[in-house]
This record gives sequence, structure tokens and C-alpha cells, in this order.
Amino acid sequence: MRSILKAYIKDLVNNVYLAIGFEEKECDGHVDKINREQIVKLGCESGHHHCIENAKRFISSLISGYQPKISPDVYETVMCSAVYYGGKREWEYVLSLYESAASRRKSFYLSILGCSNDPDIIRSYITDNLEALTTEQWMERFRAFSNRKENVNFMLQILYEKYYSIVAKINKKNFVSLLKTMENFFTTEEQLKKITELESNNITGISDIRVKLQKTIQWLNKNLPQLSLFFNND
Repeated sequence: MRSILKAYIKDLVNNVYLAIGFEEKECDGHVDKINREQIVKLGCESGHHHCIENAKRFISSLISGYQPKISPDVYETVMCSAVYYGGKREWEYVLSLYESAASRRKSFYLSILGCSNDPDIIRSYITDNLEALTTEQWMERFRAFSNRKENVNFMLQILYEKYYSIVAKINKKNFVSLLKTMENFFTTEEQLKKITELESNNITGISDIRVKLQKTIQWLNKNLPQLSLFFNND
């Protein structure tokens, strides 16, 4: 369903994206800037080829030491897309920006690091540093990745596999709070199975997440065929 929706959105934004463009123009008014911010975001997130290639070229230029001009309004979207569609090279470049950033700017770059959907990068950055970081630091890292739907299965798997060591680090209440950051992304029977098994550890709050997911699955089973038909036939 998600792939169908992304294709539908990409088709909708294509003509507008080509008209507004990726780069800022001298004649841009305030409305143009707002529209570009939204269209570039939708274009890159839905997999628009031109948007993705521009994002990858932009970060490649930065890595090479150049400073290409780009609107501040689309900087975060472009960097996130470059990390998502790029690889270790792009991610490590943003990591260097994060590590050298002033404290007030670190959360911004951490959110961009969280755009990665590379399991090896995520596992290394999240699980390898569990003991070295404070509870607050580790939870902030976890949330940076778990706030994205694309990562929900892998992040849930980390909580599932590392349950005992994570609870020993952050306690059960904080463990549930991490699950809750992802609960709006839970949609599958496999996720329900893992959450039900975690619930067997008698952690207060997980039952609410399980019940919500059960209702979501029931709704999807009832309505997904009609939704798929709509997007495929539109």
C-alpha cells in the first residue's frame, strides 16, 4: 500500500515540481518559497528521480569541499534524502557535521542521521554504543531513527532482540516510551506478534500499544482492498 501511495503522490507533484524547480530563483516570492519547500519534500519522499539526483549531487559537492547554493527552506529535506538514498559516505559526512556542531544544532543533524535506512549503520550506531552513552543520549539516538516509518520494523527488532540489556540501561518506563514513538507506524501481524511477546514481560503500557495495533490491523483488513483499488484506478 505504501508503494502505491508513493507512486500516486509522485504523479501528482511531478508537473508542479518541474514548474517550481529544485533551485531558488531571483524572482521567487514568499509563496514560491513555501511551495518549493513542500513540493521538494513531497518529491524526494515519493522517490522523484530528479529530486533524488539533485540531493545526491548536493551532498557530494559538500563532501568535496564545495558550497553549492541552495535554499535554506529545502536544506533539511535535501540532506535527509541524500542520506536515505545514499550510503555510508553520505551518512558519515553528516555524522561529522553532527559531532562538530554546537549543542543547539546537534538535534538538527541527528534527525538527518536518522534518515538512514541502512540496517548496518543503524545497528552499529544504536546498539554498539548502548553502554557508553547516558540514558538520555541513547534514547535521543533511538528516537532519531524510530521517528521514521521506513525504519519501524528494524527499530522494533532491536527492542525485541536487546530487550534485557536495553531495559537494564533505560528502565521499563522508558522502554515503553520508545515503543510509543513508533506506535502510529505499526500496521502488521508480525509487529503485533513481537509486541505481544514483549507484553509477556509484564511491562505497564504495552497492552495499550497492542490493543491499538489490533484495531489498526482490523481496519486495514476491512478497508485496504478498497483503498488499493482507488489508487490503482485513479
